[in-house]
Amino acid sequence: MFITLLLESCSTHAKEEILFNPHIAAFTSGVVSNQTTVRILFNEPVSGISAGSPAEKNLLKVSPSVDGQALWLDNQTLVYKTGEILESDTEYKVSLKLGNLIEGEKDFAFHFR
Repeated sequence: MFITLLLESCSTHAKEEILFNPHIAAFTSGVVSNQTTVRILFNEPVSGISAGSPAEKNLLKVSPSVDGQALWLDNQTLVYKTGEILESDTEYKVSLKLGNLIEGEKDFAFHFR
């Protein structure tokens, strides 16, 4: 019975997030500084992106909500620069509308603390 409960809790958590996508090389994860910048690094250049340009509105969602701005450092690196210090010991979930950048792709989600 214990094993069943353990498997149920693990499978529930795994369904909430997609932790691998062939288009994503790296992303902010684990325990980070409360002054960190959220980063998503793509495997290949994203078409139509200019270095320093703001990302389209609502491309990235951070929960719990944090004031900030999503910007492209280059055509492979998307960052979310927060306008405030993150709460310590709080788990943040980031959702990226990947289909807005790469046709046919589902949302990509990850978390950090």
